[in-house]
Parts: sequence; structure tokens; C-alpha cells
Amino acid sequence: MLLELLAVDKPCAEVFIDSWKEMVATTASRDKSCLFATLDDYVDYRIIDTGAPFVSKLMCFGMGIQLTDEEWKLAAPITRPCFAALGLVNDYFSFDVEWDEYQREGKNDQNTAMTNLVWLYMQWEDLSIPEAKERTRETVRHYEAEYYEKVNAFSLDREKCSMKLEIYLKAQAYQISGNVAWSLRCPRYHPELCAKGQVMLHSQAKKNKQKRQREDHSAKTPDPNERPDSDLAGSSDSETSQQSPAGTPRSSVSSSSSVYSVVDSAGLPEFESSISLSDKALLAPFEYISSLPSKGMREALIDALNVWLILPDSIIKTIKQVSQKLHSSSLM
Repeated sequence: MLLELLAVDKPCAEVFIDSWKEMVATTASRDKSCLFATLDDYVDYRIIDTGAPFVSKLMCFGMGIQLTDEEWKLAAPITRPCFAALGLVNDYFSFDVEWDEYQREGKNDQNTAMTNLVWLYMQWEDLSIPEAKERTRETVRHYEAEYYEKVNAFSLDREKCSMKLEIYLKAQAYQISGNVAWSLRCPRYHPELCAKGQVMLHSQAKKNKQKRQREDHSAKTPDPNERPDSDLAGSSDSETSQQSPAGTPRSSVSSSSSVYSVVDSAGLPEFESSISLSDKALLAPFEYISSLPSKGMREALIDALNVWLILPDSIIKTIKQVSQKLHSSSLM
């Protein structure tokens, strides 16, 4: 995947890869038995551990935004509360699953700490789970408000805030709401939704199949009020022979016929004027575009989305085919 990113946009991809290395190194080096002493200590670690800077670099890659080193330095203190909110939202929604795993694996002791703010509030302030969750919600809201305030203030300084830096900062805000929307529906935090989703998909597929069957049956059943084509042709399109000014007969053509016959005055044999042309020239651009090598990024994205949607292989295959045709059409 990294090689594909480098092939698409090397400068943006290099920034993205450096951030990924930092995330892996930070997570791997931490002592899992260490309990964070303060909220700031935990947030500094969690920002890197959740991959928030890594995801922001990936967002820049997708948007084609390349910030300078100076712009990254300017953005760092502004985006910190945004990254904090992203990580702590994850803590809030993932706590129930992580707490079950923590207890099931026998880690509920003094030797192992949970990497989750809800659990830390339980330790720091001796709170129950509902109380610790509410404290986490309050903390997330605090960081969100701080981020919006910093962005609005910085945007007023036109000397420092370039257009692309402003776009980057405002795009970060959508990650907060997007992260919440994803967390509300993702299978890891809500496994019960997978079963409901499957039932809904099967029900909708059944309805679609019944609808197609009704439409096919309706198309094959003749309308008793509709007159046959032969009657219409006989009553309104009968062939007549007309005389030209020179007295030579002129052939007439039935409007119900799709093939026109031409007969000259000397009685030469008939020729059909509707010649069947090859579609080779028409399809050549599409076939050429389709034959070009693909990096497979669209297919990979569809497969990634299907981790949550869990659609049948036949539907996924159709979606990929449609995606490929739309892509080829856009290139043409």
C-alpha cells in the first residue's frame, strides 16, 4: 500500500509514512503496566497512539494538500485539542468492549493498566463506570470547544494562516464528527448491529427480487386495450403507388418498416440502405481505458467498506464493476 501511495503522490506520501513510523514507535515503546499520572500525560501519549496525526496526514494525501514545515509547526498547537478529542471519543465508545476483554483475560490487577480514559478516571477519582464515562464526555466536549476557538482565532490572522492551512484546519473538524458517526455504528463496538444489518439486507434483497419479478411479468403480459401493430399498420400505413411528374412509378415506404428499399425506374434490384456497422470504433476508447493497469485502490476501498457492510460477494462484484465503468467513463 505504501508503494502505491508513493507512486500516486510521493511528497505527500513521505510525510504520511514518517507519521506512521512515529505512531508505531510510540505505541511499541510504552510500558503497559505504567499508570498515567495526569490527563495531559495521557493525552500526549493517546494522540500518537490513536494515530490522529497519521490520519491527518492521510487526509492531506487524499486532499492533495502539502503543507510546509513552518505550516506544520503553526498547526501543531492548534490541532492538539482536535487530536485529543479524536482519541478520547475512541476511549468512550470502545470502553465496554475493552473492559470485557480486560476482565476476561485476567488483567484486572495492579500489573496492567487499561489505555482508556474512562478506566483512568475510575482510578484517579474513584468513580463508577457511568460516572467515569460522563467525565470522559465532558473532557471531549472541552477539547472540541477549545479546537473550534483556536481555529477561529487563527483564521483571522491572514499573515500566518494561508489558504491551504485554513482548509486543513477546517477539514480536521469533520474528522471529529465523522469519528463519532463511525463509532456509533462500527461492528467492533456494536456487534449486535451486524445481525440486524444482515436481516435488513436479506429483507431488502427479497423485496427487490419480488419487484423485478412483477415488472418482468407485467412486461410480458399484453395489454387487452392495446391494438396489435399489424392492425395499426394495415389501417394507416398501407402502401400506395404514386406517379411522379414524369409518369414513372415511385415506390412508397410503410412507416412501420425499419428497412427502406430503393428501386430505381429501370427496375434494378433492391438494396437495403440500413447497413449494420461494426461497433469496434465506438468501443475502442472504453476498451483501451479498461485495459490500462489499475492500482486497485477503488477495489481495496470497496473491500474495506464491506468489513462493516458485510454484503454478499455477488453484490460486491457488481459494485466493483460499476465503479470500474464509472472510472473509465470519467477518464474518457
